[in-house]
Amino acid sequence: MKRNYVAVSYGALVIIESIWWFSLIAMIGGMLGLAGSPLPWSSLVALMGVGVVTAWLFGGAKGDSTTMAMYQAV
Repeated sequence: MKRNYVAVSYGALVIIESIWWFSLIAMIGGMLGLAGSPLPWSSLVALMGVGVVTAWLFGGAKGDSTTMAMYQAV
């Protein structure tokens, strides 16, 4: 069984980034008295996933996954 490590890497990146953003938004929502995050986590995952797929398809971003992850971090 052949694994697609690029897809797994991008999937992990989307999940980690959405968790980070959800935590930040929940803290801000708590400070504003909203009792948590105003956005559900599933919406953040979908939003970031669509962004990654769109950038991959239309941005011309081709290359190995390590180099692309470093470019996205900057």
